[in-house]
Amino acid sequence: MSDKPATLSSEERDRRVLELWERVVEVEGRLIPTGLHVFGRASDEQECADLLRMVASFDRPECGARALTDLVAEGLGLGTYDSLVGDKSEDGWRRRERVDKIVRRSVEIFLREGSERAARLLEAEARVSAEESGRVFALLSKIREQ
Repeated sequence: MSDKPATLSSEERDRRVLELWERVVEVEGRLIPTGLHVFGRASDEQECADLLRMVASFDRPECGARALTDLVAEGLGLGTYDSLVGDKSEDGWRRRERVDKIVRRSVEIFLREGSERAARLLEAEARVSAEESGRVFALLSKIREQ
């Protein structure tokens, strides 16, 4: 094995930089409004719920957790959440709001009553398996403890 780093073409390097930039902008757009930029102050319950909901809206492959927004959208038969975000029609907005409402309620229930109760809500309202949602709630539990 060589210790030399792989050489990328300029096109490949530019593609990787663009992908990274898009992810940074996505994180900024989702987390800064929820108080990521406020240091040295504990979050109140609503801020905590907002932050956890935003974290849950990203895939976390290293934890085996998919985005809760995708799990709910797919469970409802609406496709991916990104496809709902891209649909600028009134119907698309209503479907996206339906997903957001279920995700919001599940995170609030997670905070008040625990992951099992939140998983039951997702199974009942969006046909999300407890196994899938459990991975997300396990991640949120770790974050909440910090």
